Amino acid sequence: MAIKGTGAVEREQSILMIQINGIWYPIGEDNDTLDRTRNNTVTQTKNVLGRTKSKVTTGNQVTSVSPFIIARDSALGKELYEIDRLGKQLDELKYKFMEVSIFDVVGDEQFAAWTQDAKIDLKSWGGTAADGVAAPFDIVWEGERTFGVYDRAENTFTADGGIGSLTVVSTAGTGATGTILVVAPQLDTGNHYVYKGGTSAQTVTPGQDLSSWSALAVGTSVSITGSPAVITVAEVDAAGKAVKVGSANAVYSGASS
Repeated sequence: MAIKGTGAVEREQSILMIQINGIWYPIGEDNDTLDRTRNNTVTQTKNVLGRTKSKVTTGNQVTSVSPFIIARDSALGKELYEIDRLGKQLDELKYKFMEVSIFDVVGDEQFAAWTQDAKIDLKSWGGTAADGVAAPFDIVWEGERTFGVYDRAENTFTADGGIGSLTVVSTAGTGATGTILVVAPQLDTGNHYVYKGGTSAQTVTPGQDLSSWSALAVGTSVSITGSPAVITVAEVDAAGKAVKVGSANAVYSGASS
C-alpha cells in the first residue's frame, strides 16, 4: 500500500465514513473543509553542546464537522437527533469511523483504509432559518487504528490478516421476539449464514468453528429466545468455519402475533 503516480492527490480521494447499524456512510455532504487536527505537543531542549533537540508528542486528535445540516433521509442525521433528544453521554456516543484513501489502490474497487473508535461531541442543535436544522459536531478519536482494505463495491472493510465483513440489517419480524435479518454481500458458493444473539457483538476470528450457531435463512423472520440486543451473523464454509462476520442492533415488533 502506497501513493503512486504523479501530481496532487485530490481532496475527494480521502473519505471519512461512519458505521451505523453495520453500514458505512460517508461524511462531508455539507463541508468544503474537513480536517483531522492532530494537536501535537512540541518541546525543545538544548544540550550541553549547544544543540537543540525537539520532541513531538502525539495529542488528542479531533475532527470538526461543521456545518452539518439534518436531512430526513440521513442515517447520521437521525443518530444526531437521538443524541440530542435523549441526552446521550459516555459510551452511548461511541461509534466506529473509517478513513479511506481512494488514491491508494489495492485492487479492483479496493483501497487502503483504517478504522478507529471515536466519540461524537454534539456542539449545538438549531442554526439559522435559512440553512435548516444544523447540528455541528466533533469526532473525538480514541483507541488504536485497525488497518485494512475498503471494498467500495461491497461497502465493507476487511482488516489486514483479519476476517471479512458483512452488513447486517434487522427489522421487526413476526411476534414479540421475531426479527428479520438482511445480509450483504451475497454468499460465496458453498457457504451459508449462521447467527447468535447477545448483549453485544460476538468476537469472531478467521476460521473459527461456528457449527454450534443457529442457521439463518436471510429475509425470513427468526424468533430469538431472550430478545438479545445485538445479533451477530457470520458467513461460514461447508465445515462451519468463519469467513465473514457482521452484526446489528436487533429490532423486534414488541407484540405477540
